[in-house]
Amino acid sequence: MTDTIKVLLVDRDPGFLKQTAEFLQSQGMDVVTARTAIDASGMVTYDHPDVIVTEIELENRDSGFELTRRVKGNANTHHIPILILTGLKTRTGVEFSQEKDGYWMKADDLAEKPLANEELLQKIKDILTVNRSRE
Repeated sequence: MTDTIKVLLVDRDPGFLKQTAEFLQSQGMDVVTARTAIDASGMVTYDHPDVIVTEIELENRDSGFELTRRVKGNANTHHIPILILTGLKTRTGVEFSQEKDGYWMKADDLAEKPLANEELLQKIKDILTVNRSRE
């Protein structure tokens, strides 16, 4: 891994993608974005991100889960940490937790939107640290 952290940011909201990518770039990260799980799947293969931050609801209600399962189920990409960042609770009342749901979601961490930029940055750093300690 190079010194620059490469983040794959996946969300259907172009405003969120733009604002969050700009913030992460201002923190010295390299950011690539996708609006669908299908696009993100291809980017995982070609862009080799160090971490993936994805919404659950993309082109379908569960596309973020499917993306996570695909990444974690592939021998070439299973090592990439994934943070699910979702506004699902706010929109639907459905609540997930890493402790209760992490085993089947296959994500390394989970956070609810809105999340302050600094908190997102810390979560990214934390899951990268945990992931590196496993290697």
